Amino acid sequence: MRVFQLKLTAWIAAGFFALMLVVLIAFNFYAIHRILRDADDRMETLSEGIMAELAAHGTPPGGPVSPAAIASIDGHLAFATRHRRIGYAIVSLSYEVLYETPGFSLPRERAFLARERHRPFIVKVESEGHDLEDALSEWHVMFRCPGEDAIVFISDRSEYELVEKILEGMGIALGLAVLVALPLGHLMSRKVLTSLDAIDEAVQRLRQGDLSARIATAHSQDEVARLIEALNRTFDSLQASFERIQRFSADAAHELNTPLTALRGSIEVCLGRERTTAEYQAVLTECLEQITTLSRLLKDLLLLARPGTAEQRRLMAPVLASELVEQVARQAQAANAGSAARVDCDIQPDIVLTGSEGLMRRLCHNLVDNAVRYSGKAGTVTISLRRQGDTAVLEVRDQGIGIAATDLDRIFEPFYQVEESRSVGTGLGLAIVAWIVELHGGAITVESTPGQGTLFRVTLPNPPLPSA
Repeated sequence: MRVFQLKLTAWIAAGFFALMLVVLIAFNFYAIHRILRDADDRMETLSEGIMAELAAHGTPPGGPVSPAAIASIDGHLAFATRHRRIGYAIVSLSYEVLYETPGFSLPRERAFLARERHRPFIVKVESEGHDLEDALSEWHVMFRCPGEDAIVFISDRSEYELVEKILEGMGIALGLAVLVALPLGHLMSRKVLTSLDAIDEAVQRLRQGDLSARIATAHSQDEVARLIEALNRTFDSLQASFERIQRFSADAAHELNTPLTALRGSIEVCLGRERTTAEYQAVLTECLEQITTLSRLLKDLLLLARPGTAEQRRLMAPVLASELVEQVARQAQAANAGSAARVDCDIQPDIVLTGSEGLMRRLCHNLVDNAVRYSGKAGTVTISLRRQGDTAVLEVRDQGIGIAATDLDRIFEPFYQVEESRSVGTGLGLAIVAWIVELHGGAITVESTPGQGTLFRVTLPNPPLPSA
């Protein structure tokens, strides 16, 4: 995490510095452009004034320039450019330097003097005096202004000094940007990594077995806060799943132990003394019943242990649900032929569902078997199947003992049995029903009134069949 923090700090600092660099470059470019544009207009006006003075003193095109003309030009410049540092040179049309300001050395190369320039340019010139800060070499912002009789090169040292100050200010600002960017990057990285540290701490606690570990949530609504909320919900689901697994394992061990204990007790009693053939047969019959119960329980546990995988869904095929429900109803009626309970059916024909025929048969059998078992001696079980939009709805209603409201939320848990039914079944029937419904992408609900009966409603997807 420390290495990532260093990288994040560097990224933030580099981003802030790059932003400041772009802003400062843009600002300085605009400022220098304005300075040079204004200076260009001013230097052009001064150059025209110099040429006017040369013409007024009758200076010939090839020179020389009279001292009176120079004095008049210097006086004009002194009045027009107070507090500024102006240097100039007068060049003939044959590119010979006729005059230049003392201490201001203009390059004598013909190519330099002859080159036409329409914008200010920067040139490095040699200095021999003290007027320009005793520098052996200096940079000038220079202007070339051609005329009819001469060419004037003019420079204002003050303009370049202003540009220098702007560039120096830019350098200072960039230095400050670096000094600000580093602590700013550190603070912002800490703000981000605080949440990541909290996530890491919670994960470490979960790895150590503390399923109650959660990430402290912030009051903000940013992406990190939403991620933390999603992780906490995931941890809630994991904790609930582990608790269900633990409860399921404990219940399974208990339910398996019961028939095994009974089986062991019967065998130990049988071996306690010599028995008759009839007694041995009775004990073996009782052991067989316990083994049958144990085998049924193990099959149910194995069924619940199978995950609802994509492979199982891929193997699903069209099932004629109408016929399947009718068959389960007839089998239930035949199995309870000696009972006064009646099974009524209201099944819409030709309903085809996509699923596993064996699992759907098990779903119907468990619901109908429960309804017949708890309907009482003269109750009526009503089974209906109908289309409802893009779904098929299976309802199984009985007139039995009903289920208390406190038990309705738990009847689909493995091994959970209400007090009135603890002597019957294994407590896995409705858990298997709920698992099959979930595997087929459906939903199951239950409504019950104690003493009046119970209604189970299963809704399964039933998209319309494609037309031929």
